[in-house]
Amino acid sequence: YSAAISACEKGDEWQWALSLLAQGRNARLMLNLIGYNAAMLACLKAERWWDSLQLLDDIRQASLEPNDTTYGFLLMDLEQHGLVDHEVAIMQRAADHNEE
Repeated sequence: YSAAISACEKGDEWQWALSLLAQGRNARLMLNLIGYNAAMLACLKAERWWDSLQLLDDIRQASLEPNDTTYGFLLMDLEQHGLVDHEVAIMQRAADHNEE
């Protein structure tokens, strides 16, 4: 699934990327962080910051740990849209993550 999601990201197909993630979760597949990060980047390209925020929650629900790439994509998206409050909260989560 991760390779297919990455291909969707490269093709600017954010809807398909999110759809593949949902299908993988519904099939109870063990999705990895690469797929989630690719979907997040696809959302970033499509200026869908709310989907990026949801993906961060989805990553945690999947018992995965966001990495610097995850936070970088999300912060870039939030900054682009001037969402400072969300950006500060995400930076705090990233700092907490790095302390662990």
